[in-house]
Amino acid sequence: MKKINLLFLSIIFVFLPTITSAKIDDSNIKSIVQVKIWDTNRSEYIATGSGVFIDELNILTNYHVAEEVISDPDRYLPVVCITNDSLLLPDCKYIFSAYGAWSSFSEKPKAIKDLDLALLQFLGYIF
Repeated sequence: MKKINLLFLSIIFVFLPTITSAKIDDSNIKSIVQVKIWDTNRSEYIATGSGVFIDELNILTNYHVAEEVISDPDRYLPVVCITNDSLLLPDCKYIFSAYGAWSSFSEKPKAIKDLDLALLQFLGYIF
């Protein structure tokens, strides 16, 4: 039993400097966002999820996160929260639209329900 405890302590001391020196890289933190779905009838958030910027204006998220927006864009609004610094609260002032259909086979799909993917596109800001 003493050998097992000694082995365990040895492993902790070897890996402890690596574990404690891990830091969040703020240069990449802006690419991952929080997506909140606002219900304009009830004036409250009804769902939340995550997404990732795929370019300057578009976010890839899960279909189940944006499903309400895709089905009823007049009622539901995706609000995106961006964190600029790992020590600060996210800034939730960005409005997006969600895409859930495409008009022809020549266009790339904007939402794929079977793969649980949807695309959000930047619209503007909440003031």
